[in-house]
Amino acid sequence: MANTIRCFTKINLSMLSGNFTRQLQLNSKRTLFAESSMAITEYKNSRDQVFEKYNSLVDGFKEKMRKSITDDQGLIFTEDLKTLLHLAEKNTDDIQLIKNLLIKFTSQNNEIRFGSFKFGPVVMRTFYYLNEPKTALELFMDPKLSTFFNQMTSFMILLDLLYENKMYKEVRDTYDHIKDNMLVNSTHPKLAIPILAMACYQENTSESLEHGLRICEDLSKKGSVPLRRVVATLGALALKQNKPHIALELVALCRTIEYVSIRCVRVMALADLGRLDDIVLEFQSALKRGIPSKYSYFSDAITKVEESVKRLNIPEDAEIFELLKLLKARSYTIEMTLEEHLSLPIESVKKDNILYQAKNNKYEDQGWGESRRQRSFNNRENSRDSWGSEQYSWKHIRYKHTNVLQRTTSSLKNSFGIKTSCENRNGHVVNDEKYTSEVTSADINITKNFSSRLDCEQIASSNWSAKIVNSSPLKLQPYMKLMRIDKPIGSWLLFWPCSWSIAMAAAPGTFPDIEMLSLFGLGAFVMRGAGCTINDMWDRNIDKKVARTKSRPLVVGDVTTFQCLMFLGGQLSIGLAILLQLNWYSVLLGASSLGLVVIYPLMKRVTYWPQLILGMAFNWGALLGWSAIHGTCEWSVCLPLYTAGICWTIIYDTIYAHQDKVDDIVLGIKSTALKFGGNTNLYLYCFGASMITSLITSGIMYDQSWPYYASVGLVGGHLINQVLNLQIENPTDCARKFKSNNTVGLFLFIGIMFGNLVKKKPNIEEK
Repeated sequence: MANTIRCFTKINLSMLSGNFTRQLQLNSKRTLFAESSMAITEYKNSRDQVFEKYNSLVDGFKEKMRKSITDDQGLIFTEDLKTLLHLAEKNTDDIQLIKNLLIKFTSQNNEIRFGSFKFGPVVMRTFYYLNEPKTALELFMDPKLSTFFNQMTSFMILLDLLYENKMYKEVRDTYDHIKDNMLVNSTHPKLAIPILAMACYQENTSESLEHGLRICEDLSKKGSVPLRRVVATLGALALKQNKPHIALELVALCRTIEYVSIRCVRVMALADLGRLDDIVLEFQSALKRGIPSKYSYFSDAITKVEESVKRLNIPEDAEIFELLKLLKARSYTIEMTLEEHLSLPIESVKKDNILYQAKNNKYEDQGWGESRRQRSFNNRENSRDSWGSEQYSWKHIRYKHTNVLQRTTSSLKNSFGIKTSCENRNGHVVNDEKYTSEVTSADINITKNFSSRLDCEQIASSNWSAKIVNSSPLKLQPYMKLMRIDKPIGSWLLFWPCSWSIAMAAAPGTFPDIEMLSLFGLGAFVMRGAGCTINDMWDRNIDKKVARTKSRPLVVGDVTTFQCLMFLGGQLSIGLAILLQLNWYSVLLGASSLGLVVIYPLMKRVTYWPQLILGMAFNWGALLGWSAIHGTCEWSVCLPLYTAGICWTIIYDTIYAHQDKVDDIVLGIKSTALKFGGNTNLYLYCFGASMITSLITSGIMYDQSWPYYASVGLVGGHLINQVLNLQIENPTDCARKFKSNNTVGLFLFIGIMFGNLVKKKPNIEEK
């Protein structure tokens, strides 16, 4: 009984000790291939089963094997060797027993073995489990066992074990030994190349770089493309060796740079070479595609670009600064370095997914250096590995996540009437770009990207004006959208300066002229629609490339350019009819603003101040309203009011322009949003102060009373709060802040009206 307990305790303590030691080893080492990729997990399970089977007979079995080795007539059977490899512990006696058993097993007459079982991988898994790299390498190099380890899996496990124990030079030497002496049907051990590349990277010497480059050169000469992971790793090594030109040439070997590792190596190489123009184009392309989860950059790549910008003394108003801010604000940066990414464990892929990938080879470059037929054969013989988080089974995505993508596509199409990149020509719900492993996250980001880039009013289509448009006859809807009837905020912003001037021109103690307010309200509605029509005609080729505007009627073909032109003629005719209701001074003054309306859409192509031209056009009513009442302009009152309106327009339209700045950068469109950049808040504060100063000046010149100045104070408070809480990198917030300026116009109108009412009426003698 005591012996039984002692044996049981010995076995379990040994198992516990082994597991505990192994856990510590795993936590302290670099792991390149995951255990599942090398079948270590299955080996552990088999080991537990063998221990359970032999229980207290372990020591007896080992003693029996020792006697078989010393006995010339003794035989080592396949089952004996299998059992020992699953019972061996990390001690000198067991390690020596394995060595002796292997030598005797291979020296026996092969005629007594009828199976084709390959022991090489099992032996390597045993030494991997026991963490015995030197012993594994010694046996691998033993001439007596030259054919015993001649399997690709054995190569992979041995090299990974050497890599994990930081024996990088041994990895290179072993790789050369395998390539020169142990391969029959291929020129390079395919599963070993990523390990070799990482060993060269970790060794970080000119010799290791040359060794890796020789492998790539040899593969290229034989018509094969090195694996993307290998290219990225050697490119990163070239960067560490201060040879960015080599890194750039290595990246050129890949068929595409649509993968984060390749993309970051290229950007870092360009940064080291000082080629910022190419980096600008790269960042523009990533932002234009609008999917951060698929076109992201590692943190050290962004840091290297920033260091290059600083080293080259690039001025702060350069485009590269704005692009860097956008990348960070819109989550295009990953809190991981390139080295951390390259060191991620390589996971295995299920066999059915591998075969599907082999059939649909366009989703991943799988060039191992063999023909497609041989590559397919090798895929059936050996489990192919996915390279970290960059490769994912397309088949898995296609079938597992179809419902998610369908819901996303359907939601976007039904809500906004737009096409998404999740639908191909045949209507299949797939993404024509290469997927990352985080599919669910990508789906969410696609939806968030579309919703944030669309105009706030287009998303929140529950307002009364949008309902009017949607309930109108289908033939009228494109023309109503041309006038932006579904987005009335523009008409209000055009009307308020008119109302200020009309209210300011009213006689003291009286209300503003209701007839004039109505006439100018109708004129603002019509002329704003005419301005939008002109804008759409000028920008029809630009609008289709901007997320927020690509669903406009002229872009999608709901109306033709000729129909727009005829419709514009009708709007201008109505505007002229309204203008002719005024005195001739006002008619001439109003007609003179038409030039500003026509040229405004062109200004964004030639100057960073198109908002200034827009302000001059939008606030013309501050002059016209007064002249409509008095037949002339009181310039001392009207000009400050007009100036205040221009400053106000620059404020709200700069905020509005921040919605489209990514597209504007890519398309070469200019705006104050790009001009101000990260200093937007400071500029807006300055224009806000100018607006308040101009309003106070106008009030003083016309002897306004306290309600007016109270409203000016409310306007100032609103502007401060608006700018203080502005999130220029959030398109939805920009749209919300832009719309809130309707309150500014209303506050000021009410202040002018009540300020005029409390003013003392002049008596007859004073008149």
